[in-house]
Amino acid sequence: MKIFLLCSIVALLGHFQMVTYAQKIILIAPSVLQVGEEHKVVVSAYGFGGQTAPVQVRVELPRGMPLHLSPITSVPDGGTVETTVVVLERKIAIFKPPPSYVFVKAEIDTPTLSFVQRKRVVLSRKSLSVFIQTDKPIYTRDDSVYLRIVVVNSQLIPKNLAKVVIEIKNNDTIVVDRFDLETTSNIIIRRHEIDLGPRPSLGQWTITAKYGIHSNETSHFHFEVQDYILPRFVISIIPPNYVTPAQQNIDFAVTAMYTYGKGVVGTVATKLGAWDDDTGEVTVFHNEVFRLSPHEGGTKRISTPNRGYGLYPLGQKLWVYAAVTEQATGKKFNTTDLSVKFTTSPYTLQCETTKPYYKPGLPVTGSIKILYLSGKPAENIKLTVRDVAGNVHDRSTDKDGIVVFSFPTIPNENDFKVSVRIAGEQILSHCSYKPFEKPCNENSTHIYIRSATPGKLRSCTAYPVSPIIDQAMGLGHSTPTFLRGLKCL
Repeated sequence: MKIFLLCSIVALLGHFQMVTYAQKIILIAPSVLQVGEEHKVVVSAYGFGGQTAPVQVRVELPRGMPLHLSPITSVPDGGTVETTVVVLERKIAIFKPPPSYVFVKAEIDTPTLSFVQRKRVVLSRKSLSVFIQTDKPIYTRDDSVYLRIVVVNSQLIPKNLAKVVIEIKNNDTIVVDRFDLETTSNIIIRRHEIDLGPRPSLGQWTITAKYGIHSNETSHFHFEVQDYILPRFVISIIPPNYVTPAQQNIDFAVTAMYTYGKGVVGTVATKLGAWDDDTGEVTVFHNEVFRLSPHEGGTKRISTPNRGYGLYPLGQKLWVYAAVTEQATGKKFNTTDLSVKFTTSPYTLQCETTKPYYKPGLPVTGSIKILYLSGKPAENIKLTVRDVAGNVHDRSTDKDGIVVFSFPTIPNENDFKVSVRIAGEQILSHCSYKPFEKPCNENSTHIYIRSATPGKLRSCTAYPVSPIIDQAMGLGHSTPTFLRGLKCL
């Protein structure tokens, strides 16, 4: 009897476990459904004795009204099935306000089995996004505002067949322009132009995009209209480092860039002349007009014949004038540069970076800085540094215009001088270095004798100041005269 009851209980528990396991349905759905967008839903079913089960996924309102019904799909026991759901705008357009959430349900309904699994998800009516851009943030009288509008879905993919209404209001909240925008597969970016006129309302203007169900979704963009002229772009001149009689051409560049970093397309008119500081007058010797193409990125590199010599004395400044005209609007801005002088030599030399002294018996190590007349470092300039004994070092300046040299000291030379030549030109300048000495202290007990060879120190020995110095140096007589009056180093 006890054995029979025990077997019955075990069988009954096994039956309960089987039934509980057979009712297990797993529904995986997104937490937010975007209206008009497709979303994937995954359903898994277990405990059907190895048989497939028909499953249907639906989206419905809280009161049970269906918004979407997917086709019935067979899901294998222990397997998964994937389907797509979408809530169309016309399905919820009749509700005011539209519902804020819905239920996603997975249902298995057969003559012997009926199981339901559902999940509450948020219903977002923001089915698309509208991005608005203007060509600049601030405008003035008689300006034109250029708009660019892009419509994308929730995955930031261009949205087709999207209906958007664009309204433009001035600072007085008066609608000055309104138009409908309907995107297609061929037109992804929509452009529009607004003429402000001679007397626009000053202050903040607003561009509003209305879309979605009942046009209750909006995007806003603001720009300013002010009573002053804001430059549309900035011009700069990159002048040559120098101008000498040996140059056949004068090379310079003109850059015209919008404030947002894009190069200007249009024309650039240039003039070259000689500026007299005393009179403030300019003698123009060359003028030319060039085109700024889109592929040049707003920078025009120019090389013109050097026709100025004979028209001006040395020392006058090179006057560079550039005027850029924008092709789209005809706006024109100009600038000038006076940073370059006419000269016979383009460089200046500075010895300040070198200590103006050296220690007798040791090599002289120092540095010299080469600059253009404009004050910029002369980089990668080949030059020759020569001392009075004819020792030569050929060097090239670094990015800071500096060259480092090292020479052995010269006997019987109180002043050590070096000269600098650049590319075979005349001597630019001399740098002089004087010995650095200090008298021996009378209480000093040692004297230092250094023996030097070109480029390195050979030995350094300390001798007591006494007659023992004779034996120390291997001399058979009294202290030699060449040691008398020797100075400490």
